Amino acid sequence: MPLGIEQMVRGALNRSRRGLYGGKKLLSGNMISEDGKNKSRRTWKPNVQRKNLFSEALNRCVRLRITTSCLRTIDKYGGLDNYLLQTSDEKLASDVGSALKKEWPGIKCPVNPVFMLLAVH
Repeated sequence: MPLGIEQMVRGALNRSRRGLYGGKKLLSGNMISEDGKNKSRRTWKPNVQRKNLFSEALNRCVRLRITTSCLRTIDKYGGLDNYLLQTSDEKLASDVGSALKKEWPGIKCPVNPVFMLLAVH
């Protein structure tokens, strides 16, 4: 089945929708020479890596394009599943993240890591 116009445009212009970028986008600015006289425009790209992350809900590894800052955020939340559950779809802004949420069987409420620690003791 061929791609529609919307999918082709989204794939070409919104690369961050194909991975977990954590809100990071292209930044632009000036590259200034050492003497400070010459300026040229440049862009800074987010630090994107391809990683395999384990999902406990799916019981398998998921290969993702993910920024290093998003990896730190996932560590902070206590795993990929908690990060995806506690982050809204609007803030995720990722087709991959939304698709992973829909794959989960029977998970509807967010898991709070603090509550999990209290429940264990």
